[in-house]
Amino acid sequence: MLFDEDGNVSGALSSARDITNQHRQNERVKRLNSILKGIRDINQLITQETSAERLLDGACENLVGPFGFVSALFSSNPTAKR
Repeated sequence: MLFDEDGNVSGALSSARDITNQHRQNERVKRLNSILKGIRDINQLITQETSAERLLDGACENLVGPFGFVSALFSSNPTAKR
């Protein structure tokens, strides 16, 4: 508030800051961290799962559900050398 010599309110000061970009960046970081967690979970599945079918099902669940993807596609090359 601004006051005159007699102590009466003569005006006001205000300050504002646009945080739209900061908010967008924070949301992007959250999404990327979430995707990274999904990838880590899939890596853990790879090291623990012995069934290829359960591995693919688990990998799809890790990607489709939390991220709102409609579907996930994995493919393998049965002739590839291991």
